[in-house]
Amino acid sequence: MHHDNFNRRRVGPIRLPDWQRRGLYASVLVLTLSGLAWLALHFLMAEAGDELAQLAPKRWSIRIHTAAALWLLFMVGGLVPLHMRSAWHLRRNRIGGAGLAALLLVLTLTGYLLWYAPEGAARQWSQWLHWALGCAAPVALLLHIAWGRAIHRRHGV
Repeated sequence: MHHDNFNRRRVGPIRLPDWQRRGLYASVLVLTLSGLAWLALHFLMAEAGDELAQLAPKRWSIRIHTAAALWLLFMVGGLVPLHMRSAWHLRRNRIGGAGLAALLLVLTLTGYLLWYAPEGAARQWSQWLHWALGCAAPVALLLHIAWGRAIHRRHGV
């Protein structure tokens, strides 16, 4: 019990500073929009049959998507020392936070495989998994935020 009280006193804030929250939300927004743009170009324009016309927009959407992914990884790295550590020690929103961290890890791994895996089964399953989880990620983040705010209202932490 004494150890638990010690940890509770030493933790930092759980609520993100405005600059960090805005940076995180902006990176998720750019990632989501660029990913959806790439998917739309891939599926909708492929049906139109003009692959050459979609090449440049797809290239730009994936460049923006990759830059936003790196930005997000940087922003999430900044969450570890205070936000994630504090919430973990206070036992607040652990399932949602761990779920988001796992989701980001799988998205990072599948994104890496999309660039570097040779054509075949591993690339194929990582492609579909990346698309599905990428579409689910903004919803998961919104649920994590809503759950965290509800906990804050209930416990004042």
